[in-house]
Amino acid sequence: MTKWIDPGDVSKYELKRIESSPSFMPAWAENNEKGLMEVTISEPVRNCMNGEYLGREYIDYYPRDFLMPGENVCGPVVALNAAYKFYNEGLYCVDESMKEIRIGCFRSTELLMLHAALYGEWEGQNYAWLTLGYLYEYNRTEGNLWPMWMNEIPTSYHPVLQMIDHNDRAYTCYKLSMEGGNIEGMYKFADCLRWGKGCKIDVNRAFELYAEVWEKCQNSAAYILGSCAYRLASCYEDGEGCVRDVEKAKAFYERAIVWFEIEMNDSTLYAKNLERCKKGLARVNQELGL
Repeated sequence: MTKWIDPGDVSKYELKRIESSPSFMPAWAENNEKGLMEVTISEPVRNCMNGEYLGREYIDYYPRDFLMPGENVCGPVVALNAAYKFYNEGLYCVDESMKEIRIGCFRSTELLMLHAALYGEWEGQNYAWLTLGYLYEYNRTEGNLWPMWMNEIPTSYHPVLQMIDHNDRAYTCYKLSMEGGNIEGMYKFADCLRWGKGCKIDVNRAFELYAEVWEKCQNSAAYILGSCAYRLASCYEDGEGCVRDVEKAKAFYERAIVWFEIEMNDSTLYAKNLERCKKGLARVNQELGL
């Protein structure tokens, strides 16, 4: 959510408070036994006249042991939902002038997702590990890994918190997401195996996992179907982990294009993959003389 205001309608003290509020604000008290601490949940505030980013409005904090009006949970669901909002906000802070805000959003995402992932076994845990995997794979926090500010990390903390390389963290988080039954986590874990992110390259196992995902994902969202078909197409085109088969590559590129075009109705996040699939289809069609 975004709060829209006319700066002329608020006091100078209120405006100063908004402008001075960062997108990442942990309590900076001692960590709990899991290595985490309380973090502020906030939303962006923009000028309703021109859309200019002004600062942030405090909403809540996590963790807490009480219910807000209208809520029936105060556990990891709160952390997960707040983390998704920070993550999506960070993705769209693309201007260089928004760099500090973007990194702050992703750092808030990381800490909130760690709260959700380490809460215990619950139905959203694998989604928390999946998002952490994306966060680490693409180094969204630009090296600011929680809790790397500590001189020594206690061995009692979760193994992920003791890893200093973002690729190692991505590999482990995707693996945990996959083990929790997450289809997307499975093909992202396979990506790590294919490209050697946080592990040794194993294209054979990566292809096996892509094929397994394809069998399991037929009732999944369009972006998952497109992503899996794209991966199988590129494997068949290059003979990675399988016997090279240009006809199968063509079939999977065509499927991927269909699903990515459907996804484009709701989001542009997969526009680059759609373009790559179209180029891949053009290559195999040329090879097939079509």
